[in-house]
Amino acid sequence: MNTPNVILPAPTLVVALGHTCGNIASQSQAILCRIEPRRAAIIGLMELESVPAGEPQDSALAKKLEDIIHNLRLHEKLIEVGLGDEPDLPLNIILLADLTDVTSLQLFAVLDVLDEILAHEANSDAFLLLKTAIFDGNTGENILWARLHLQMQKLQSRASQANWVFQTYLFDRYKERGWEVKDDEELTC
Repeated sequence: MNTPNVILPAPTLVVALGHTCGNIASQSQAILCRIEPRRAAIIGLMELESVPAGEPQDSALAKKLEDIIHNLRLHEKLIEVGLGDEPDLPLNIILLADLTDVTSLQLFAVLDVLDEILAHEANSDAFLLLKTAIFDGNTGENILWARLHLQMQKLQSRASQANWVFQTYLFDRYKERGWEVKDDEELTC
């Protein structure tokens, strides 16, 4: 099964906070599945508009995420993508959030649930993809900057802990070679 120049796919859970991140995740999934249609069987997408705070809601979210992971690892799905004989496939978890959006306020509650899941997944990779871009003329620009500042402070504190497992990527308004993204629409397409 393992041949040179072949990327071995792995079951992947994608959690998108908010509608914008949900759209980005759906578009990315469509592109990946167009390239390799069998991947659809091992990619699970969950879009969260809101996560109420509190223990019972955390348990409900954890149950939903664990159910998706279980479905991604069903032997029949792994056979469908040619991975039925692969031992110890890793689990990828990708969390997308826009730190300037109000839906990012639930980020740390979701991270708590994912941390608990990852504690029981010996062979896993976790990725945190965060939009930090604010553009001139955004409605409520001062509120966006304040929210971004608050979320970045919390994130820095959280990431400095010894048990931080998420590879973290920030997406701002700047591109390579000094180019800039014009607005939110250009950033998300």
